[in-house]
Amino acid sequence: MRKDRAGEPTTIRAKVVGVNPDHGFLVLNQGSEDGVRVGMTFDVRRADQTLGQAVTVMLRARLAACDLISPGASNAIRVGDLAVQRGP
Repeated sequence: MRKDRAGEPTTIRAKVVGVNPDHGFLVLNQGSEDGVRVGMTFDVRRADQTLGQAVTVMLRARLAACDLISPGASNAIRVGDLAVQRGP
């Protein structure tokens, strides 16, 4: 979790900007400069539906590569879906 300007924890919300269903990974538009850390987990959602979970495995300043940890989720997740940090 990152902290807002008042020092309060803020849940990280990112957009899916790339999906590779053959290799089971996705890319998010938030990275280390946004508070994302390796090992962080995310729920991937569209509207009110959770499509799967992902864990961060590699970071850049403004991008995060995540492995999908939900079987079969890679075929459901699309560019533009929302990834919301799970827990602290």
